[in-house]
Amino acid sequence: MLSAVFYLTSFILFTLFAASAAAVAEPQITRADILRETIEDFYESVVDEVLSTRTENLLGKLTHSPTGHKFQLLQLQASRLSDEPLHGSCLAKFSGFIGTEVHQQNAHVYDSVHAAVTDALEALWPELDLFKVTEEKDLPLIAKHEVASVLYSLNLAVTHRLTQVYDEFSLLDKLSLDLKACEDEAAKDPVVVVHASSFLDNITNYAQRITVSIAQRIGYQRDTRFVESHLGAVRQELQSELDSRVGDLVISVYNELYDL
Repeated sequence: MLSAVFYLTSFILFTLFAASAAAVAEPQITRADILRETIEDFYESVVDEVLSTRTENLLGKLTHSPTGHKFQLLQLQASRLSDEPLHGSCLAKFSGFIGTEVHQQNAHVYDSVHAAVTDALEALWPELDLFKVTEEKDLPLIAKHEVASVLYSLNLAVTHRLTQVYDEFSLLDKLSLDLKACEDEAAKDPVVVVHASSFLDNITNYAQRITVSIAQRIGYQRDTRFVESHLGAVRQELQSELDSRVGDLVISVYNELYDL
């Protein structure tokens, strides 16, 4: 009987101790945490929307264009990234290179949002740490116009950093390296080497040069630089969307601060 009571008492004490330990170990979510998450969510949403839409437009242009037009687009763009006409196998792989590198660039920018927001908050809103309290009555008072001013400055800093990260990825340089690696690999293939020296391949190379030359003379500059056009469009839209929608961020933060 005493043994049963002992085991029951031990079990109850162990259960109470485990529950107490779990309560202590569980991190408390503060208003500062919620505000940071709200701000990061805003930037991640806008970045994802802009990059996804623009990437879909770019890859859709390549996927759904007639074969001849697609070949010309790739040929003209490749001429700006490679000094020599491409082997047919590398030209065929070029659209795949573009898709892979663009997706990697998008992921790189999206993944940089957290660091960009954290750095900007530390520099422009160090008072945010004052909201690291768990009791509502202990929350500091801050005027709405001060919050708005901080968030507009924050938006300028984060936008600058995100576009900087976007540019630093150097998409065109990566595509140029992809093409060079493909050419180097193709040159090791004895079948390709024999073909490259053939009369037919010489005619193909000559046709590529003529196609590029004619297209440039009659003003197809946009098509010769469709990747550059994509880069410029993304950069511009990212800036304009973040600028035009910063009011949404202000309202979201107001909602968290003032329970609107």
